[in-house]
Amino acid sequence: MKFVYILFVYSINSAFAQTQKYLVSFKNNTVSKEALLSSMNNSFRSFRIKGINDNQVSKSLSTLKKVNRSLYTIQADNTTAKGIKSNSNVRALEPDVSIVGDEIKQVPLQSVPALIKEHYQKPFGIDLDSIIVNAVPSPLYNFDSDPNNWLVQRYPPWHLGRLASIGANPQNFSPYGQEYYYLKAKNNVVVYLLDSGVDPNVPELSGKVRLGSNFISGEDNVDYAGHGTAIASLIGGKYNGVFKDAKIVSVKVLDKTNTGSTSVFLNAFDWVLNDLQDNYPSTPAIINFSINYSGESALLEAVFQEVYKQGILSVNSAGNYKTDACSYSPTKYDSVLSVGSFGPQINSFDNDFSNYGPCVDVLAPGSFILISGPGNKGMGMVNGTSLAAGIVTGLGAMILSYNPGFKPGDLKNAIIKSAITNQVVNVPDNTTTRSAWNGFKGSKSTFTYL
Repeated sequence: MKFVYILFVYSINSAFAQTQKYLVSFKNNTVSKEALLSSMNNSFRSFRIKGINDNQVSKSLSTLKKVNRSLYTIQADNTTAKGIKSNSNVRALEPDVSIVGDEIKQVPLQSVPALIKEHYQKPFGIDLDSIIVNAVPSPLYNFDSDPNNWLVQRYPPWHLGRLASIGANPQNFSPYGQEYYYLKAKNNVVVYLLDSGVDPNVPELSGKVRLGSNFISGEDNVDYAGHGTAIASLIGGKYNGVFKDAKIVSVKVLDKTNTGSTSVFLNAFDWVLNDLQDNYPSTPAIINFSINYSGESALLEAVFQEVYKQGILSVNSAGNYKTDACSYSPTKYDSVLSVGSFGPQINSFDNDFSNYGPCVDVLAPGSFILISGPGNKGMGMVNGTSLAAGIVTGLGAMILSYNPGFKPGDLKNAIIKSAITNQVVNVPDNTTTRSAWNGFKGSKSTFTYL
């Protein structure tokens, strides 16, 4: 019995010692840290929550640390955390969770034709004349209606030609396809890219990127993972980019393993709002956040709502898990634009990785996509819904350039309602068929070959 008793005491003490970092948001952000600590101390003494040890409470409260104007972190065990949450001054408390960014899968360039054929299980000579636009929408954005004023990029990656095309065509295959028609900027637009960082020195992005804040402790403001540079090249790259005149601000929130945390993300969004006010007070902005989380975070949802309220639309990837996008945050939030993906040749939904369902707002090219890597990695070909989100972010930036007065709801509605319907095939049930379109209504893109 004595032996059992000792084990029992040990297990209690061991469980009691297990703590983790929590995020705390208070109802009144103007109250001093000392006042908050006093209030929480009084709560513990008043309510005497069962299982809470005074010594442990003191230790937890001593770890309270302010992260930004509305967020604190605190180290606590589960029982103490419940006590903290019961305080009347606490708005929300939740664990600080590590989150891995969406993976982009490398595709060997030399195997692209065979992979496309295998991927879609269709011969290259398939006749898709029956896949046509049922009704070409009138774009809900004020672009130049004269096709002669649009610039032309020859030999573009297939995703660009597809974005500027009304019709679907089987010859629109990777890596080259239809010519890309696009517009130069009418007004400046800032694109905040919350990702693994960006290499501003690659030729594709030379002169286009400002390195903003780095929220990854122990790492330089360098893109070790390569994810952020890839997305930046699709947003505004000289060759692969949708909106060539985008002003990209890199905000590093993912480390070399492509991992971040809710505290990092929340702090980064707070920085974005401050930076926009300080450096671009009259410039329209858009955010790209290609990261998904399968859990619940009231604080994360609140910060996306606040960003939306402050006039910025966030574009988010639907996720690469082949499941319902409504199971992921922030994909399911009304305050974001969620993007699923499809591939080249027959415009088939990327069923082998893209999330689906009613929380997906629009589709865009996401497989066999040419991107730029950091350092001396050069161009590469990758798959992932992050790429589709980058393409739509570039489109959103171009729309804002011509419609700087658009509110987030206006921009989201314009992208969705102006998209082309019923061209993407093999789309899962309860999933949109709308494919992003940049509004070019000139002569049909021609085919060019090297």
